Amino acid sequence: MIQAKQSAETLAKDAAFAEKKLASIKQKLSAAEQEAEVARKKSEQASTSMEQAVGRWKHATDALASEWGKTERK
Repeated sequence: MIQAKQSAETLAKDAAFAEKKLASIKQKLSAAEQEAEVARKKSEQASTSMEQAVGRWKHATDALASEWGKTERK
């Protein structure tokens, strides 16, 4: 009887520990998901900025080529 009580107490402690561990893991997972979302948004912003920069570069090189073409014909 005493052994069964001790076993039940041990199991209860183990269950409480497991619940605390699970709560900690869930909290860490939530934080990681938030960090991943922030990283995804930053990546999207960087991609958009890169596309804009490439567009400006192409526009500038086209304008330069056009100006160069005008001076060559003179």
